Amino acid sequence: MTTFLASFLLAFVTALLLTPLMLRVAWRLQLTDASGQSHRKIHTGAIPRIGGVAIALAFYTPLVGLALYSTRVGDAIVADPTLSLGLLGGGAVIALLGFYDDTRQASPRLKLAVQVAVALALCALGFRIDRVDLPFLPMFDLGLLAWPITVLWIVGVTNAVNLIDGLDGLAAGIALFGLAPMVVLAIAKGNLVLALVCCCLAGALLGFLPYNFHPARIFMGDTGSMFLGYVLAFVTVATAHKGRVAVAMLTPILALGMPILDTLLAIARRAWFGQSLFVGDRQHIHHRLLDAGLSHRRTVLVMYGFAAIFATLGLGVHFNRDQDSALLFLISLLVAAVLLRQVGYLVLPGQSSLAAAHAIRDRNQLIRAALPDLSRHLTDDASRDATAFESRTALRSEEHT
Repeated sequence: MTTFLASFLLAFVTALLLTPLMLRVAWRLQLTDASGQSHRKIHTGAIPRIGGVAIALAFYTPLVGLALYSTRVGDAIVADPTLSLGLLGGGAVIALLGFYDDTRQASPRLKLAVQVAVALALCALGFRIDRVDLPFLPMFDLGLLAWPITVLWIVGVTNAVNLIDGLDGLAAGIALFGLAPMVVLAIAKGNLVLALVCCCLAGALLGFLPYNFHPARIFMGDTGSMFLGYVLAFVTVATAHKGRVAVAMLTPILALGMPILDTLLAIARRAWFGQSLFVGDRQHIHHRLLDAGLSHRRTVLVMYGFAAIFATLGLGVHFNRDQDSALLFLISLLVAAVLLRQVGYLVLPGQSSLAAAHAIRDRNQLIRAALPDLSRHLTDDASRDATAFESRTALRSEEHT
């Protein structure tokens, strides 16, 4: 326990000291997120957006230190190179991808390709969701489906945390609630390394949160949100990979219930309205709570409350018998239904609403179909204008000669 506490405090202090440094670097290099660039931006003024660098470095600091300093947990890190490569190597790639997006604007396809490649590498290292065992159902092996399901989980959670990072302190706080059950499960299973990983990430997030809670002085950016999502996905797969398999994936699903629920709603919403899955909107759960009249800070606290409920239910599902687990799962569904009802979902639409939705979907599909031709025409026009300008310049040069 001393090692866990020391690692947590080291990550906490490192994040607390590095975040102000990232603030100064961001202002000097003009790496800020300006308000008014999108209808989804609700902050005022320019806010630095590379706080995720501080989170990642604070997370790695105690882990690297323990790998170099001989302790029982440190020796366990060195003794498991596949875990170190999957966690430290994969996390570094995702963090660099996020930093590139924060500074250079990576395309959605590039981000997806890199995330899938890292997820496939994890599968090759042996970190896979091999079995499913739910209450009252027989356990069955996934076989070849283990690879696509694991990739879908890792990429999905990575992007789920990214999607929910829409309010000050929201992603960091919800991730902390998601980490709590994972710490308990890792310790209960005797997996010291994974427990240590959770403690390091929790310390880094708590050290960053004072600068990120409303009103935020810095954002974690894609560097932080994607890195955070990846580590959470890795921890959940690794904790479910060994030990008690019964409802193993049900526990992390509930622990990360808020970002997963929000992501599923976003996918369904954009598919229903004929929008691209890569184009953001202002219809996430936190946006709807804001539109319902809640203040920025209260919206975040309400989301924290629901995240805490889901995390508690997830932990209860793991440690109870099938009958109790099924009951807790039903309670989780009820909690989700109440939340969705409060933000305007699960309301039966009238005939006029359905007609309006169909009209919006048809319009969006027409726009998406026309965009490639429009882009090609604009490119051709720009090319012709450039050619004409070069011709006029050449003629003037010849006249002067």
